[in-house]
Amino acid sequence: MGRSYTPRYVIKINGAGRTNAVQIMPMEWRSRARGPYEGYGKPTEANLAKWVEKFNESLRPGGCNDHVGERAQVTKANIVDQFTNEVVATYEAPAFQVV
Repeated sequence: MGRSYTPRYVIKINGAGRTNAVQIMPMEWRSRARGPYEGYGKPTEANLAKWVEKFNESLRPGGCNDHVGERAQVTKANIVDQFTNEVVATYEAPAFQVV
């Protein structure tokens, strides 16, 4: 069996659901590469914006999350330090966005 651990940073995101914002389960923010998975870098607002952009691209037709659909696009995101419960970085989509 593997070991379980509490990740230091997590991403909490809200997607644009059918009627209102839908909170999606928190995911680990990997600062460094671990095993076959690449890291996202330091938990800054610039790196969070890059992550959100890549995630939203994966929802478009032909992307790896195409089956989820574009309705799950991220509209707000926070990186939270779980040890101190402090919000380290925030992202909010512009009110109007040309796709």
